[in-house]
Order: sequence, then C-alpha cells, then structure tokens
Amino acid sequence: MESLYNQFSRFHVLKKFKDLLSEWWNIDLFLIEKSPSGLFYNHETKINNSIVKALLGSRMFREGFIDSVHSCKEQLPSQKRHTFMALWKQVHFNVFAVPLIVDSTHEGFIVATGFKNDNEARLEKALQYLQLPPEWIEKELKKLKTLNETDLSYVKKLLLILAEECFSLFQERQQQKHLIEKLMEERSPHQYEELVGKSPSMQFLYGILNKIRKFESTILIQGEHGTGKELVARAIHSQSPRADMPFIAQNCSAFNDNLLESELFGHRKGSFSGASRDKKGLFEMAHGGTFFLDEIGDTSPALQAKLLRVLQENTFFPVGGTALKKVNVRIIAATNKDLKDLSEMGAFRQDLFYRLNVINIKTPPLRERPEDIALLTNHFLRRLTPGMEKKLSKKVLEYFYNYSWPGNVRELENEIEKLLVLSDEREKVITEEHLSHKIKQPEGKGGSSVSFEGQSLKEAVRTLEKQMIAQCLKKENGNKTKAAKILGLSRTSIILKAREYNLLEPESA
Repeated sequence: MESLYNQFSRFHVLKKFKDLLSEWWNIDLFLIEKSPSGLFYNHETKINNSIVKALLGSRMFREGFIDSVHSCKEQLPSQKRHTFMALWKQVHFNVFAVPLIVDSTHEGFIVATGFKNDNEARLEKALQYLQLPPEWIEKELKKLKTLNETDLSYVKKLLLILAEECFSLFQERQQQKHLIEKLMEERSPHQYEELVGKSPSMQFLYGILNKIRKFESTILIQGEHGTGKELVARAIHSQSPRADMPFIAQNCSAFNDNLLESELFGHRKGSFSGASRDKKGLFEMAHGGTFFLDEIGDTSPALQAKLLRVLQENTFFPVGGTALKKVNVRIIAATNKDLKDLSEMGAFRQDLFYRLNVINIKTPPLRERPEDIALLTNHFLRRLTPGMEKKLSKKVLEYFYNYSWPGNVRELENEIEKLLVLSDEREKVITEEHLSHKIKQPEGKGGSSVSFEGQSLKEAVRTLEKQMIAQCLKKENGNKTKAAKILGLSRTSIILKAREYNLLEPESA
C-alpha cells in the first residue's frame, strides 16, 4: 500500500502552504507518519530552512525532533482538531503539530518548525556540536524569524485549515480509487449509438433520445466544445424515421458569411467572382434527411434571417438565383453559447431561437461525469488498437480522474491516442510516463486553486476559510448543519462566517 506521506505530499495545497510559510516566516512544513515502530520522518522531504535541514541531517537531533512530535501524540485523542505546540528540547525550537486523522484513526502529524524563540544560545550550541562553520551559523541564525502572539495564532489557524483540506482531498482520492477499481472490472460499456457513459447525466440524455425517436421536431443541442454534440445529432438521425436518408453536417464557424451562404444554399453561375458553374447547396443535398448546423450561434443576423425562412417555409433562394427552392429537411442545431442570453442582448434573432428551441438537449461536460472516464477510456482503447489488449495503468486513471478536462471527451481521446503513439508498442499496460504535464499537475481539481499572491498572512487565512466554507455549503446543497459538522464549527458560527463572506442565498441571508 502506498504510504500516507506519498499520498498527502502530492496535494498542491500542501506544497503551496509549505512555500508560503517558508517565504513569510522561514518556517518549514513536514509530514510525520505513524508506522508499527512509531512515528517517522521521511527523508525525501524538501527542507527550505537551512538550520532545520542541518539539524535533521543528524540522527541524534532527528530522534529528538520525533520525540517532540511524539509528546503531542500523548495528548490525543481528546483534542483531535487542536494544534499542539511542543518543544524540541535539544535545540529549544518550538514545534507546531496538527494530527492527521483518517477514518477515525490517527495516522501522523502535519508539523511546522523553524522560528526563533527566547533561547537562541541552546540552538547555537547544537549547531556548533555539528561542527558547522561559525560564520555560517551566525548568518543563518540571523535569518530566523520571531513570531509574536498574533502571528502564532495565524500559523495555528493555517495549519488547521491545511489539515482539513488534506482530509477532504484524501477522502476524495480514496473514493476515486474505489470507483476506478470498480469501473475497471466493467466488461460492457453503457452505450447509445456512439455515445458512451453510464452516469446519471448520460442516462438522462439517453432517456430524452428514446422519447423523441419517433418524432421529427427541430432540436437545439447545447454544450461545451468536445462534449459530443454531433454524436448526439447522428444518434437522433439514426433512430428517426429519416434514418435511411442523408445526414449532412456543417460547422457554421468554418466559413465567412458569404462562403457559408453559398455552402448552405448553393449558387448560380456568375453570381460572384469565381462562380464558374451552378452549385447545389447542402440544404438540397440533405433533402428528405437531417441537416446538422453546428455552432449556429456564430452566424450573422443576415444569415439567421435566411435560416428562419427555411424553418418556417422550407424554402430558400440560392445565391444569385431568382427561382425559389423547396426542401424537406429536419434541422438539428448545436452551439456552445447561450442562445437565450444572446437573443435577449440582440446578438441572435429571438424568433429563430424559439424556432430552433423546440426540444432542447444539453450535453454534459466530462468534469460532471467522472464515473464515465473508465468506460470512455476502454472505448477509445478498443477503437484505436483493434485486436490488441491494451489498457491504462491505475495511476494513469487516477490522473485522469483528478483533471478537469476543459476540452472534454475530445481532449480525453486525443490524450489516449498520444499515449498509445508514444508508449512502447510491446507493453500491454500503458503507464503515466508520457502523460501531458497539465494532467500530471492540474490546477484546481485534486488541489487548491486558491491564489495567495500579494496577500498578507491574515488575508490568506480569510481567503482559504471562505473557499472551504463555500465548497462545503455547495457539497451539502446549502445544508448549514452538515457543512458545520464537516468543518468542525457550530451551525451558528458557519452562518455568521457565511454571512460575513457573502456566501448565503438572498432568502437565507
């Protein structure tokens, strides 16, 4: 089993706190883990404070440091959420320690040390014992910071916030691991045509597709880039009474206005420079079938008026033509924009919006359906490596689960293809070696996205506190009692703090 140190040390929030405490106060942050033989300090820990680094390089002083942390352990379990302060007696350094409690079991401590107290002589003597150069000792002792009572109280509060954040992230990672193990055992993907997913949002989408399969209503599909809007349109067409007729797709953002009009409606010879012959438009080619207009929100008002005519009367004029053309086409439109908002602002024709929005379908982003990642991964592996038994390691899937996928399913497919190309073709299990850096080091998910840049210690504490309260309230759907329990606060306290940070809905504020 992976050590607790290795699991916690990957958390972005822990690295951020370590850097901030070092920058502000020259304080170092450690994870001290419990083992069958007692507490131990991991030698891989990066140490910023030169004096602390020198002391922990000595076995004798390292054991004294562990003893000081162990004295905090003796004060458990009565005050699990308390920040304990102990004395590193050999050097007379103060040590802060916050217990790490995982599943009601004490697993170790988050520890901070490296600030000056009232007995510098003991520390200087310890450094001399290590036979360090006197000039080095003098220089490094001057770098030590003195913390007043207010500063100490902020450090204690920061450590408590950090511990709570680490607990939440650890529990989330554990849940993800269980989910990954469960989904990797899945043999048959849940699928609707080329759409893959078994999450509640995808099941809801499949339900809508089943309900409309016998009808020919105009449909508006809304969703972010890469969420599979064209796959939804193709699934609708293949299940409709027009399934044996053409399915034509056109991205409305691919051409300028004049070229797009020619593509859609065709043109007559000589209607513009370069029009050397008559050309049939896509609407004519889609006659009897389905026409999918992608990114319709990018069309101009003039073109929107002509599309409205097709929807209302099934007629249009080719560019440069005088004879009216009549077609029988079912239109499915898609956009990554909010057409309702655009229509209210005058940027999109309101009458066209209502004509398109007979049935509205939303494609969910991948970050809202992480339970589908394993199914999608297996689907793409089978498609990209037919006849080969390739699979991704659990580590790769963990990284996938902790990434927010701004490019959605398309980005996931591209990442898998890249891994297959760059990995050794003889390997059946693909590891994380060639994963994109942005996926290995994501900002936001799996770590704290809060920025402390330019903030004082007091401001940083408030920023983190506000973020944690907001996250808990969102997670518990605004239930203040449950959120207060998670954060170790009273219901009254969380209401007051939420009101202070303007986190309450108007009716409950």
